[in-house]
Formats: sequence, structure tokens, C-alpha cells
Amino acid sequence: MSNNRGSALVGVVVASILIGIAVTGVMSVTGSTINHEAAALENEKAFYAAESGLLIGTRWRTMQNPTLWAHGTVEPICVELINGTSVNVKDSVGLNYTAYITSTAMSAKLPYIKKISWVTTYNDSAHIFTFSNWTESNVPL
Repeated sequence: MSNNRGSALVGVVVASILIGIAVTGVMSVTGSTINHEAAALENEKAFYAAESGLLIGTRWRTMQNPTLWAHGTVEPICVELINGTSVNVKDSVGLNYTAYITSTAMSAKLPYIKKISWVTTYNDSAHIFTFSNWTESNVPL
């Protein structure tokens, strides 16, 4: 019996070390998942802010008389703060009643600028606007 002294203590120490390693691993995975989810949320917020800017720019452009659109002009339509995200909307007018509307969104929590754009074309004979060439990109800072 005297040779077994401390054997329970060794088992408890080994079990404690294994539990500590397991807890550390779980905490590492949890932290990584939280960071990934937070980045995805910031990206989504920037996308929706940029999309809001794109719609603001489109409404602004389509409310103008297309026959008065000056070819070659580039206009800053608005600079807004939407849900903590800075949004900058511009449009440039091309030939044949075509406007290229671009919206960029920048957040302090993102390492890039979210940029979306599309082309708005006015059909003079049908008196309707069409939208085409949707693009979305992340521009590094």
C-alpha cells in the first residue's frame, strides 16, 4: 500500500492537463469563428450600405430629364453615413442616355472598400429605364 502513494494525485494532474488542453482548443476555435462571423457581418453591412447608395443615385438620376443629361459629366451625387458606414455615390453620363452609377462603402472595420455599380439606360421611344451590368467588388485600401 505504501508504494501507491500519490498515484491518485498523478491521475488528477494528468486529467487536469488534458482538460486544460481541450478547453484551450475549444476557446481557440470559438475565437476564430467569432472573428470570421464579425468580418462577414461587416461585409454584409457594407454591401447593404453601398446598395442603398446605389438606389439613392439611381433615383436621383432617373428623376432628371434624360434629354438634359450632359454627356461626359461625372457627378458626386451624395456622401452619406449609413449605419456607421461611409457611402459615396457618383455617376457618369455616357452616350445614348446611359448613366454609370457607382456606390462605394467604407467601414473602419473592413480592410477594403465595397464597390457596386450598374448601368442605367433610358429608352426614349418606350420612356422606360433599364438596368444592366451589375458589378460588385472589394477594392483594397
